[in-house]
Amino acid sequence: MPPFQAGEIDDRPPEIQDEYRKYQAIDRPSGMVCVWLDHKRRCSRYEHRPQMCRDFERGGPDCRVVRRTEGILDADRDISIDITDGS
Repeated sequence: MPPFQAGEIDDRPPEIQDEYRKYQAIDRPSGMVCVWLDHKRRCSRYEHRPQMCRDFERGGPDCRVVRRTEGILDADRDISIDITDGS
């Protein structure tokens, strides 16, 4: 799940809030990539992504630092995630 900051999820539609809260309630493996990435590694909830996803250049140095800090797999590889909404 994307890294929403405190209170940020409250600005999203109810269905996004519900999805986020359900995800937060389950046990999940450390290093899991974002559940919002589809099979082509595109963001499936692009318009509702958190500010952190908007602020960082995809695969840039700051992105890799956060991914490493959060224990996200492949933090140091060249990230080729298509962050468009897929349309």
